[in-house]
Amino acid sequence: QTTKDNVEIANESAIISSTVSDIANNILEDIKKKRF
Repeated sequence: QTTKDNVEIANESAIISSTVSDIANNILEDIKKKRF
């Protein structure tokens, strides 16, 4: 693996993790709205 490959993998991982946390936040917001 080259450094470029590692950077691309890291970027993809960061995008995936931020997407997952956005989805989780949206789910939490929905739960809060239904509860109150």
